[in-house]
Amino acid sequence: MKLPSFLLSLPFNSRLRSRARIWSVPLAYILAATILGHLIPQINFIIFPRLFLIDAGTASALLSTISSGMIAFTGFVFSMVFVLIQFGSTTYTPRLAGYLLQDPVVRHALGVFTGTFLFTLNAASYVNVRASEAVPNLAVIFALLLVTASSVMFLALIERVTSLRVSSVLHMVGSRGRQVIERMYTRRFAAGESEDLTDHQSMLEQVPLPLPPITQSLVHSGEPGIILQYHMDQLLILAQRAQGLIEIRYPPGDTLPDGAVILNLRGARRTIRPAFLRAAVELGHERTIEQDPKYALRLIVDIAIRALSPAINDPTTAVQALDELDDLLHRLGTRHLDVGILRSRQGVIRVLYPTPDWEDFLSLAIDEIRQYGAGSIQVMRRLQALLQDLLDVLPAERAAPVERYLQRVKNSVQHHFVDFQDRLSAQQADRQGMGLSRPIEALDDQTPPAA
Repeated sequence: MKLPSFLLSLPFNSRLRSRARIWSVPLAYILAATILGHLIPQINFIIFPRLFLIDAGTASALLSTISSGMIAFTGFVFSMVFVLIQFGSTTYTPRLAGYLLQDPVVRHALGVFTGTFLFTLNAASYVNVRASEAVPNLAVIFALLLVTASSVMFLALIERVTSLRVSSVLHMVGSRGRQVIERMYTRRFAAGESEDLTDHQSMLEQVPLPLPPITQSLVHSGEPGIILQYHMDQLLILAQRAQGLIEIRYPPGDTLPDGAVILNLRGARRTIRPAFLRAAVELGHERTIEQDPKYALRLIVDIAIRALSPAINDPTTAVQALDELDDLLHRLGTRHLDVGILRSRQGVIRVLYPTPDWEDFLSLAIDEIRQYGAGSIQVMRRLQALLQDLLDVLPAERAAPVERYLQRVKNSVQHHFVDFQDRLSAQQADRQGMGLSRPIEALDDQTPPAA
């Protein structure tokens, strides 16, 4: 969706935007509760002046009890939630803590609990001030409904936090990765379609070389920042207005040191205000998945290699991580990855940005797990099944890197398993790791060594 033109003139602070996503839902509840806390008693006095269900003393005591109880309850519940989330994230990878805190259930629960407290606090003031005229029983009824909603959100929150099992966490990260892949890489290979050139070469063929001269640059200054995402629609509009080409130098996920050139404006007839360019670049302190499917792979690989550490020694978790990586690599391998170009409606190239190719994704998903899991029969078997399955669905031109990785896995098996029977078992391809093995196509040594 394109931003309205007037929004381009606002020099947004990208870090504030990132924080706003976390606190927007609770703040909305707080604002609504404050307004309703004043509005509902007024409606009660004006429209329903004779709605008497309970007396002033009972209403005041009830609202005061709910108000004081909810603030203590909110503090206790979220202290417990933050401890559980921190414990769970450090068990898998500490980089997951931010995603768990951004869960919609956590944000809505914080909003409902805080909103209930603020509403009852405001409503109680009307009971104490105007008790001689009428009691805002409508506000009392609404407060009781909010308590009920808080109870429901509490149960939902407990269910969500206690579901921090490794399978649920892996599925959550995998789902975020699948969403980004579906959004960024929309073109699939048709049945039987071949890839005449690599995606990178295909993209370069569309770019007029040499590039126009640089007319303006956006330079990062200050403390290091990680590129979270670019607002591509905004950059496209700016490039069209300047009648030039914006060349992005760093992909999402890269860390910018002081003095780094983030992007160049080339061949432009007009300059762009630096504030407009900065508003299109969102920086932060931790990577996100929004425009960076590599980070979804990174998180899953981190969980796998942590499980493979000698202190934990949990190869089954690594196999579960490979299940998610298998699906993500299938999706990436069957799509065109040459998405580093944005064109205007007239077909003119206006934005260039760097993108990973197929081998980048494959190396990220396989290398470290192959290295740290080389001594695990279960991991080696699952890796071979993953790579062999990829060979069945990929275009022919993408098969060569997969075949090289399959050979490297077999070399690792030969190197780490001295016993013939262990080596024989590790050379099986098995989607469950230690479940249903497939026939071995070829072994370097089919006979056991002489005793």
